[in-house]
Amino acid sequence: MRLPRFKLTYANVVATIALFMALGGVSYAAAVLPKDSVGTEQIRREAVRTGKLADEAVTAAKLGSGVRERLAAGEAQGPAPEKVKYAETAGRAEAADKATAAEEAETAAHADEADEAAHAGDADELGGQPASRYLTADAVLASGETEIGDFAASAPTGSYGSALIQFWPHLPETLQENHIKVIGPSGPYSSECPAPGQAEPTYMCVYQSWNYNMSFESFTSSTPGSQYAGPISGVMLWAGLATSGNVRGNWAYTAP
Repeated sequence: MRLPRFKLTYANVVATIALFMALGGVSYAAAVLPKDSVGTEQIRREAVRTGKLADEAVTAAKLGSGVRERLAAGEAQGPAPEKVKYAETAGRAEAADKATAAEEAETAAHADEADEAAHAGDADELGGQPASRYLTADAVLASGETEIGDFAASAPTGSYGSALIQFWPHLPETLQENHIKVIGPSGPYSSECPAPGQAEPTYMCVYQSWNYNMSFESFTSSTPGSQYAGPISGVMLWAGLATSGNVRGNWAYTAP
């Protein structure tokens, strides 16, 4: 077999030289572009990406005037993703604070209700004592309890001095004449009236702490028609034995 022979012609030679020149010209142009030869017309639209820019390559001076004004006034078009995250976190924190405040307010309200409930219990037992322990206008001295008070009277010779005694709480019964005992400044005391501030049940003990020329006369009721001191009040009479006579002391009564 014989290999084919290529016949070298003028057209083939010219075509080959033109091809090499074309390729060489592209390579040369790509390798040695003249300075400042690339402008906006040579850059394809959206050809420059963010990753191609160096850090801090774009300064505020390179931004448009409108963008610079919005940045200066804090009116950027939208918060950065990190700021959005912070704003969302702050919103949740604020909501949590409000929820905590609401819970604390509810707890405080419950505490107030508990205090009111405790006070309602105190209304039944005031100061640790039942409500019945406190006096009213019509209160009556309970059995076995003692009521005490003070008295004073003065009168010249031949006159009477009076001392109004009011019982509150009221006595359960009218005083009996032979149960009214008057004790001098220095005694003597008795089983019915053993000491100032004390009296046996049903007895009214009048203890004189000072007496200057005064004599006990009677203890009558302040209510017309009653002879002895009644459950509400009575008038104690003392007769003056000398000029400027006076007497004072205290009394005690114990309910039967």
